[in-house]
Amino acid sequence: MGGQKEYQLAVLFIILDVLFWGFSFISTKVVLSQIPPVSIAFFRQIIAASTLIMLVLFTRTSFKIGRRDMGYIVLASFFGIVMYFSLENTGLLYTTASNASMIVAALPIFTLFAEAMLFRGFRFSTN
Repeated sequence: MGGQKEYQLAVLFIILDVLFWGFSFISTKVVLSQIPPVSIAFFRQIIAASTLIMLVLFTRTSFKIGRRDMGYIVLASFFGIVMYFSLENTGLLYTTASNASMIVAALPIFTLFAEAMLFRGFRFSTN
């Protein structure tokens, strides 16, 4: 019955993830009254990087990153994290936390439509 326990733990972590994600919009909206949007994104990045570094050191995980990959990682970090949160935080200045969370939750649907329009001529087969 180890599988059932693992399943319940996975569901618990997913629920916690959704709760933290939802509360992040509310807490960011509150913090915006005191700190500029870009500063919030910067501090969020510093906290996340510090946490990951401590986790790597604690678990003694070893991995190597090639020079070529480092450039991709820097670009992905800048556009996927820094710019994303800077723009999200700026957007929260002009709308409510619930509106922002609904817009962000709808992004996978917008991505699906954009991909369908951009790649409509391409057909991928499983053969």
